[in-house]
Amino acid sequence: MKKLSKLLGIIALVAIIGFSMAACDGGGGGGGTSLPQSSGTNEVLGKTLYLDWDDTIVFANTGTTFEVFDYDELYSEGSYSYNSTNKTITLAIEYIYPWWYGNDNKTKMNKTQAVNAGLKVVDDQIAYIRANFDAYLREMVAWEIASGENEFWSDWNNYNGPMDEDEFALHWLEEKGFDINEAVSEWKTENNITNADSYLIRFYVAPYGLSSLNAYKALFKGVIESEFTLTTYDYQIATDGSLLAQEKLPANKGTNELQGKTFSSDGWDLYGTYSFTTNIYTSTDDWYDPPLVVTGTYTYDTAYKFKDLGGVAWYGSNKIFKVVWFKPTTISGQTMLQYYENLNYSDAVDNARETNGRFWVYRQVYSLDSNIIGRRDYDDDDNYSYSSSESLNRSVLNVPQKKSTKLKPFNLFKK
Repeated sequence: MKKLSKLLGIIALVAIIGFSMAACDGGGGGGGTSLPQSSGTNEVLGKTLYLDWDDTIVFANTGTTFEVFDYDELYSEGSYSYNSTNKTITLAIEYIYPWWYGNDNKTKMNKTQAVNAGLKVVDDQIAYIRANFDAYLREMVAWEIASGENEFWSDWNNYNGPMDEDEFALHWLEEKGFDINEAVSEWKTENNITNADSYLIRFYVAPYGLSSLNAYKALFKGVIESEFTLTTYDYQIATDGSLLAQEKLPANKGTNELQGKTFSSDGWDLYGTYSFTTNIYTSTDDWYDPPLVVTGTYTYDTAYKFKDLGGVAWYGSNKIFKVVWFKPTTISGQTMLQYYENLNYSDAVDNARETNGRFWVYRQVYSLDSNIIGRRDYDDDDNYSYSSSESLNRSVLNVPQKKSTKLKPFNLFKK
């Protein structure tokens, strides 16, 4: 019999709630729950803010409401206030339409409803694993191993019977001589997994620096609630009426450890060097010819605890990191408005998407030990971790699930 226990060891299924908050990611400017008083003229009335190539904020033609679209799908809506003197708008999310199990029609949810629905997803997943633990593990290993075999896909594509893909994978592996039950048993012994709860603590909870399922649920409750915090943008109007915007930087916390220093990037999601003065940074990317030079402002937090799924998942919710936020001011010597006006896409929408995406506020971890921005290494627990450029988008990782349970796959860090 072929042994699968070593391969099963890589399966650490974490069923978490993925959000795509197009309007409230990146710099984190704003916070709080009450909109500031509007002042001056509403210059964004009826306009559309094209954040990048996927995400869009549409401001109503009357009043002060907006809708957020992700890949042309309505994701959230709320109210905003404006200050035409300071050229700022502040958005307050009031409802979201999340892509969760049980919400195929994307029901509109306020914060309380979203918290209850999100925690129900977690409770349902935990209950299913508890009630069907060995069957759950068998299907996970079947999916993982069979899907890596080219011949499996050929056999599956030629199959027209009543089994779904997971059931067919189990049958296929058994026909190939894999002893899945033995593999599951050996894996549970090697990892000291005696029951479903020990598995859940080990693979759901521990990676987040937590020790209980209640703490795990509390973490995601906070993540859901953070979807409804305020976000403030600095905006400007191009000569053709297009709306350009950048999130405001969060406040500095701690001591400025960056000024006067030059850092290298790790090459994972950004390149070149970053040099800092008191409040200005310059990045130089040598991958371009001539090198791409970006200048801008920055803020920092020397004792940052990640509050979003991206940071929590990679680093653990209880760890402390040094973080810097970047807000580009010029790219290749061009301001945001100049950059927009010098683009030559086919229409103003594409020009706006490109400009807002290029000038988006993003966040990185930094290290004084190695003078690296975007540091990646092995942490103290030998778990590979790395920083991810938190501009607008988050990476996507699809998690396979048992199809017959109606517990659908859901994504880590919805794009």
